[in-house]
Amino acid sequence: MKEMKCPACGAPVRGQITSRIVACEYCDTQFVLDPDMVDAIEEVQELDEYEEYYYQWDSMAHFAADACSEALNELDDDTFSVSNKIFDGLGIDHDEDVYLIHDDSMLGRGKNGFAITEHGLYCREIAEPAALFLDWSSFAQYDQPYIDDTYIRVNDVSICYYTDNSELMPYLLGLYDMLHEASQYLADREDE
Repeated sequence: MKEMKCPACGAPVRGQITSRIVACEYCDTQFVLDPDMVDAIEEVQELDEYEEYYYQWDSMAHFAADACSEALNELDDDTFSVSNKIFDGLGIDHDEDVYLIHDDSMLGRGKNGFAITEHGLYCREIAEPAALFLDWSSFAQYDQPYIDDTYIRVNDVSICYYTDNSELMPYLLGLYDMLHEASQYLADREDE
């Protein structure tokens, strides 16, 4: 997507343009639009609500951090806690930023669960020898997430394993849906 910027301060020119003379809402500089500028502004004005929402994040890691922080504040649930065992069980590097993590194994052994991190999604199903990792750009290529009993899956791949509270699954699905939409939008924006 092409974006129109103020020639004086570089701020994005947004909002409805009703005249060929425009005043920047940030620095008050007035300038006359040439045809290329008009086209660029029309493209930005055509952003739908979905794009307007995701436009504010510069990376998937930043979006995931904000979305998970908001989810944790709303949930106020201590089942999403961090232990060394679940890091090891999911194969997460201890230096990686983890935004939401859950150890779903009995007695907190770290043998199954899920995590949302700066780099993508980790999930380890019960009795699986290793966790699955799906990076953000790969996640963007998959179909919409869906609930399958105690799992959230995309294209028959498990991205979340959660047995503690089945009433929470629709909420988790909502979070994964947002992550999926954001990953698709941000991947498309990088391709432009």
